[in-house]
Amino acid sequence: MNSSSSVASWANPKDDGLLEEFYEILILIIVMLLWNGITGSDNEAWTKRGQVFAALRHLDHYQELYLPLVCIEQRILELCMEACLNDLKINGDKIASTYENSCRQLIKIVDGFLSQTTEINDRITENFINGIILILDTMHFFEENGTGDPVVSTFISHNEHWTESSLTGLNILLNLLAHSNVLFCGIASVRIHSLLHSRPLNGRKEAAYLLSNVNRIFSSFVQNEDCEHFAYLLPLMKTIIDKSYEILQMNVHIPNMPLYKATSTALDDFLRYCSSSDSQEWQMFIQRHIEPLAEHYRSMSIRPFHMNMKIWWNNCHEMMMIGIHKRHRQISEEKLKFQSHIVQQWSIRRRNEQQRNLKLAKQRRIHQTHVEQEWKDRGKYIDGERGPWWNENDSKERHWMLSDRENIHRMRCKRIENNDFNTHEEASRLRDNLGIDSIAESRKSLLEESLKKKNLSIQQETLYGNSMDEQELLAVSNETQSIIGTPCSLITSTFVTEGKLEINNRYIYFFDSTPPKACQNDFKYPLSWLQDVQLRRYNLRLSALEFFLLNQTNFLVNFDKKLRRQIYQKIMSLKLPGMKSVFSNLSMSMTPQGILKESKLTEKWVTREISNFDYLMMLNTVAGRTYNDLNQYPIFPWILKDYTSEVLDMNDPNIFRDFSKPIGIQNPKHIEDVRLIYESFDDPTGLMKKFHYARNYSNAASVMHYLIRMEPFTTYHIQLQSGKFDIADRQFHSFQSAWLNIMDSPNQVKELIPEFFYLSEFLVNSNKFDLGKLQITLESDYVSAHLHEWIDLIFGYKQTGQAAIEAFNVFTYCLYQDAVDVDAIDDKVTREAIESMMQHFGQVPSQLLTEPHPQRQILGQAAFGIESQGRAFDIFQSLIHIRPYLAKTVLENDILYDPITFISIPKNQARSFMQQVVLEKLFTVSISGVVGNGAWQPHDKSLTNYFTSEQNRTLQTERNQHIIAALFFPSLEINSRLFAVSHDAQFVFSGGHWDCSLRVYSLIKAKMISSLIHHSDIITCLTLDSTGSILVTGSRDTTCVVWNISSGDNRNSNNINDQESSSFISPAVTLYGHTADITCLHVSTELDLVASGSLDGTCNMHTVEHGVYVRTLRPIEKDDTHLFLYSINGGFIRKRKLDYHVIDMLLSEKHIVLAVNHVTSSQQANKESTSLVTARIIIKDMFEMKTIQRIRLRTHINCLYFTKDFSLLVGVKDGKLIVITTDKKSSTKKAYKCLLYFHQQSFLKQMKVLKYIIICLTLTIRLCHARLRIESEWSDGFEGTLEIPIKSEINNGWKVELRFDRPTMIDAWLGNLHSKIDNRIFLFINKNWNAQLALNSLFEFKFVAKGGIAPSNFVAAWFNEKPILSGSSSITHVPELLNPTGNTTTWLHEGNVSTKGTYDYGVVLRSSLLFYEAQRAGKLPSNNRISWRGDSMLMDKGNNGEDLTGGYFDAGDYVKFGFPMAGFTTVLAWGAIEYEDAYRQSGQLDYVRQAIRWATDYFIKAHVSQYEFYGQVGDGHEDHAYWSRPEDWTKPRPAWKITQQNPGSELAAETAAALTAASLVFRSVDSNYESILLGHAQQLYDFANRYRGKYSDSIPNISDFYHSWTGYGDELGWSAAWLLRATGDQRYQVDVDKHYIEFGLNRQPHEFSWDDKTAGLQILMAKITRKQSYRQQAENFCNYVVRQAPKTPKGLVFLAPWGSLRHVSNVAFLCLQAAGIDINRQEYLNFATQQINYILGDSGRSYVVGFGNNYPQRPHHASSSCPNRPTICDWSAFSSPNPNPQLLTGALVGGPDQNDYYEDRRDDYVKNEVTTDYNAGFQSAVAGLLHHQLKV
Repeated sequence: MNSSSSVASWANPKDDGLLEEFYEILILIIVMLLWNGITGSDNEAWTKRGQVFAALRHLDHYQELYLPLVCIEQRILELCMEACLNDLKINGDKIASTYENSCRQLIKIVDGFLSQTTEINDRITENFINGIILILDTMHFFEENGTGDPVVSTFISHNEHWTESSLTGLNILLNLLAHSNVLFCGIASVRIHSLLHSRPLNGRKEAAYLLSNVNRIFSSFVQNEDCEHFAYLLPLMKTIIDKSYEILQMNVHIPNMPLYKATSTALDDFLRYCSSSDSQEWQMFIQRHIEPLAEHYRSMSIRPFHMNMKIWWNNCHEMMMIGIHKRHRQISEEKLKFQSHIVQQWSIRRRNEQQRNLKLAKQRRIHQTHVEQEWKDRGKYIDGERGPWWNENDSKERHWMLSDRENIHRMRCKRIENNDFNTHEEASRLRDNLGIDSIAESRKSLLEESLKKKNLSIQQETLYGNSMDEQELLAVSNETQSIIGTPCSLITSTFVTEGKLEINNRYIYFFDSTPPKACQNDFKYPLSWLQDVQLRRYNLRLSALEFFLLNQTNFLVNFDKKLRRQIYQKIMSLKLPGMKSVFSNLSMSMTPQGILKESKLTEKWVTREISNFDYLMMLNTVAGRTYNDLNQYPIFPWILKDYTSEVLDMNDPNIFRDFSKPIGIQNPKHIEDVRLIYESFDDPTGLMKKFHYARNYSNAASVMHYLIRMEPFTTYHIQLQSGKFDIADRQFHSFQSAWLNIMDSPNQVKELIPEFFYLSEFLVNSNKFDLGKLQITLESDYVSAHLHEWIDLIFGYKQTGQAAIEAFNVFTYCLYQDAVDVDAIDDKVTREAIESMMQHFGQVPSQLLTEPHPQRQILGQAAFGIESQGRAFDIFQSLIHIRPYLAKTVLENDILYDPITFISIPKNQARSFMQQVVLEKLFTVSISGVVGNGAWQPHDKSLTNYFTSEQNRTLQTERNQHIIAALFFPSLEINSRLFAVSHDAQFVFSGGHWDCSLRVYSLIKAKMISSLIHHSDIITCLTLDSTGSILVTGSRDTTCVVWNISSGDNRNSNNINDQESSSFISPAVTLYGHTADITCLHVSTELDLVASGSLDGTCNMHTVEHGVYVRTLRPIEKDDTHLFLYSINGGFIRKRKLDYHVIDMLLSEKHIVLAVNHVTSSQQANKESTSLVTARIIIKDMFEMKTIQRIRLRTHINCLYFTKDFSLLVGVKDGKLIVITTDKKSSTKKAYKCLLYFHQQSFLKQMKVLKYIIICLTLTIRLCHARLRIESEWSDGFEGTLEIPIKSEINNGWKVELRFDRPTMIDAWLGNLHSKIDNRIFLFINKNWNAQLALNSLFEFKFVAKGGIAPSNFVAAWFNEKPILSGSSSITHVPELLNPTGNTTTWLHEGNVSTKGTYDYGVVLRSSLLFYEAQRAGKLPSNNRISWRGDSMLMDKGNNGEDLTGGYFDAGDYVKFGFPMAGFTTVLAWGAIEYEDAYRQSGQLDYVRQAIRWATDYFIKAHVSQYEFYGQVGDGHEDHAYWSRPEDWTKPRPAWKITQQNPGSELAAETAAALTAASLVFRSVDSNYESILLGHAQQLYDFANRYRGKYSDSIPNISDFYHSWTGYGDELGWSAAWLLRATGDQRYQVDVDKHYIEFGLNRQPHEFSWDDKTAGLQILMAKITRKQSYRQQAENFCNYVVRQAPKTPKGLVFLAPWGSLRHVSNVAFLCLQAAGIDINRQEYLNFATQQINYILGDSGRSYVVGFGNNYPQRPHHASSSCPNRPTICDWSAFSSPNPNPQLLTGALVGGPDQNDYYEDRRDDYVKNEVTTDYNAGFQSAVAGLLHHQLKV
């Protein structure tokens, strides 16, 4: 037969012969690699060769091969046998030891190939026969003992029993004997004859086996009347009968059998005897006597060898899969390298080139625009009233528009010049229908173009102020560390600009991509300016983000809905230092309700810490309202209803609207109308719900309705009205008419906008209202007392639901959040209609409250609250009770006194965490330039005067003094305006020096580090902005200079060289326009304004960023001293003449503080007399300018300074520092005498009772023995369990009160929070299900305390109104998860070893159970202990929608594999049954029950009907391509099940075993649950046994992960044994016996794993029955692993490379079970202790995460490798070399290799993977060791 004949016989006849030749060449290559490419003949080499076959089978499983797999394997085996014979021939036909093992392995593979099917005719060819027979001959397999070659057959052992190889060879011959080819039959017959003559038959069973097989073959040919084979078979039969006639007692059973008679016709007679239909003697003999013996021989001798081959193939497949995974990983790594080194580099070059071309193209487009804008800005000064080209006669009227700049209260109060002003005459004409025909089409187009040009006018200042010139644009591509780059839409009022948002490590960019004027709206901001990012809706889609910057600007960007979360998480992960707003630290996972609750804004408003306006503005912000989207504009309430009275009495409630009712029913007559609208509405389609109002109280139209008189809203109004004004009658023109419209129609539901309360410029004051007082009505007492009712309607519980219906407050359904998913609407018309409704009718804000909003406290209550908490009063809260105090900053040494002229307490100064008392640095500068460095604590409730000051040691001696080493200009008055201290307390900036320089003095180095000259004359004043990044200086040269200061991170003064000390400050722009010396400055980065005053009384205003001239304010009076008040937009408000000279002035929100020095005439005559000198601090109301308080001092004032709590620091002439603050003793007594008397009396009584309780509490604790057990503790809090012995039965509920000495937050899952006091005392009551507590039980009340709290802050606990615990005397701590000792144990021989280990096994059990909690899927319970895990995979459903949530993730991935899950549950339950005392002793009994129940509850869900069970949820391949958190998985997951048509006996049987074992766990605690578990278990066992099939065939997706290699026989026996143990039903004993025989379960296994349960079955049956046969099987298994199994150099039993510790833990657990029934007890106990302690640390390291010494920190586990949310987690976390951010406590990693080598690498899943089945045997073994310790 030629070399390719085998391929040709299988090939498609239609194919070209070249293709056959090609495949033959491929097969030859495979054989060359297999035989010659793999060197050696040991087991390792043949395991590698076996991987070649495994790879072919793996490929055949997923692909369609050109040739059948049988053909390929057949041809490979033929060629391998040919190669083997060639090797033997080269060696002189003598069997060298090198080839002996190869021959044996090859024979076994051939036997396995032939035994795969009963149809072997196609598998055997002539080449095949020649090869195997020659090998058998060469190996002297058929040699007759003593007659042939002296070489003894290697296949025959010395005791003449059949070896594995001889049985394999015999099996091959029997297969050949059955072949239809007579030649093959003859060859086999001759060899079997030879074997029978070379050795005797070994007993009846062996003889029966041979006779049974030959008879079967003989019978098949008899039926086919194949006479040719008889010539070979009949002599063979005769030989067998001759040799077994006596031992099989044929003379007794078949006396008439003719073959044994010595006659010439014996063979023919036997043929007739066997085939005769009349004689059944032979057949009955075979069936009754031969077949049982033969079957027993097969199960005891043949099947174990076949099972070993299956295990060998399993190992080959496992090693092949490891190789595949490694190759895939290597390919991925190489791809990454290729991407990074080739593709990315090429892409970068291409992108750079494209960007360069783009920038060059952009230059031409933007250059002209840039030049024009620059010229306009310069022209504003040159042509302006302060410029050189000013001509009053040619001056043009200037027009203004609203800027998008906000102040700290989120007020947009600034106006900027409108460069594109339009009179809108065309819009007026179109409205009035005048001259429409005469308007040319060109004019119409000009009008439209004019309107379009103004689409972004409200953003003009922001965008232009930060626009990029051509140099900056070109530099963008050079920025490093790009973080975000994504398409987006910039939302600006009513217009949307498409573009791209880019964020790198320095800047935030937006690139306008709107044609034809792309880049028109490009802008950039420093990333360090980013203060906050808020989640926003756009058109009711959760797709937008609003960015808030340090300079109080903000912009709204809309993204793809799927990208927003990732972008937000990425930004939050940057942890920018500037993000310190009230909301920035709150998680994105919080709802607006949660954000409001966590921000504590409501509490601050209730206690009057913030104003009504600020609170409403913050509510709007939290609810998603923004200035950037007119449909989500902030909402404010109508306040008044009286618009006719000339004088309003703010104490009269009749002038205010009803805040508890919507604006639509302020007129009671409208209530019935609105009710009828709701009740009569009916939508036949059922889509639209009932509503009271079609429009919302705020929408784009209503905003433009109010702001029609102010650009850019005038333009927006015209756009909305199709290019024309609305008719005059419908425009907003007075408050009275607007209110009358509300009273006349229920359809008028417009509420107000914030501008009504701070921006009078948008109104025409036709009714002569004093518009400067608009906000006073909002802050009135009546509004404060009722504003919460309006909040309930707009943001609160009356917004939706039944409360909204009852309040007549329901709007069209599509205006509510989450009411409709616009993107899910397929119909385009419907979708556009709903979007149109959103845009025109408005949007309801996000609901912030679901309970009634608390009422604001009256002033008295708020004052008492401040005082009772020990907090200081703001001096403006109690002006009549403020007093001056002396702060002792220096010693009593008049010689060293130097008048203080400057005071500063930097607001961003660094503080040491070591400081117990936080003292802030207080810096002073004296007239002589001496820098003082003292300390100040603004609030100390233990002191009478509410402050603490520390003496300034630098001023105590001349030697210690720090002096600004630069001379001041001689004639210059040294005042506070010449100095500034950086916000980080590192530098002092000073002016006034003789050389016109700006000096920088380092407070850390205590020396001058820089001198900068930019002015041409001396600097007369300077100031810092609120951010500390802008410094402005003014000079006698009449100019001002704006300086940029780099951030603190870039200029640590310790790292600044003297030569480079000026690098962190640089001049940015020079401001012109004054004609006299500059005397004062103020800068507002928020409003982009610099205000500068000069000696002539003029005040110029410029922009900060570009120095553009804005306006000049000129004083009306030039004589004497006057105080003027202007609006931010230059509008004059009020003036007041002063009769005194002002030394210094400070402004608060509503007050002016003036420092005044008075000198009498006598003093003027006698300059040296100071006794009559007086000074005053005068406090005035800002708007009325009336004096409301005076404070007299007896020394000159030099400067004033406000602290952060609004205490007033005063620097005086004698060098002392005076503090003006509230007098604690009298601050509230007089004002609220009666109120405080009641509260104080109550407080004193409470204090007395509390003292008495504490005295009695100690005695109570000793009697009840309650204790607080600390489960875990971290930097911010702790988890505790209050253990309360129940001394009497409780049936009617309970109360637990916890008390702490500081405010905290408490979560307790066993009780409901009933009340709390000051966040220090918490009262919990029982839930409905735990109201009863049994007598003598131990009640464990678990809670978590957080918010900077520690166990030492615990004060007391009360139970049912009785004290049970006080202080820390009864607090115990759970041991840390660490190895308590570094010692290792020296293991001795049996009988000389202590079983008491050196590790805390209880802690190990607790750790392992924490790992199982980390693996939970589904909705997590309230007592979840894994903080970084959350709810996941809540979408898991069956094919028919069945709920499949819950269960466990298998490993580091997120598939739920039912088979291994059931396997580990069985083992976990087995350990809990046997070692309950260990779990109880360690406090983990409830936790292990919970862990088991989490699995069994899922199995019950998955068992959807009697013969249907879901065995897998999630695609393993798709899952392995995902590396992130399970909580972030969003895609639906497939589910697979087994049925009658697609059975899975392993899966069903193992689940039955798990449920049965679990039923024993719950038998003593929940009999009902036990019955449920047993019912499902019995059904599943019946399913597995009745409908048999391999589960990996029915669920093909699982084959690459948990393929069933050993079949389902072991699981059937295993589950039957567990049911026998649980029920005692003997029918399960019968089933076990049947399975034992059928599947050869009496074989000796070599492992116990998820796939092979044989060893567990044998030991379990030994425990149940105590039969010696089972005990012997158990002992054989344990003896093998203890005495014979391979070990590493350090003593670890090494059974398999993948998960080596998993295997040793499993066998350690089983041998502990064997020791428990007194099988080699001490030896097995020593073995288990040694192996487990190896894992815990005896090997030199721990392999349990979080436990012991040098534990693994990079387990192959996706979820724990992810950083804290909201940071994005992806494959970069997998590749990170850093330890996993989350501690996967208790997880057992795969373990070391056969040489004890282990590397802690996340990408090594063989050694570092963690799975649930790894921990099951390990945990149960640890419990067993603890159990034995307890017995000692």
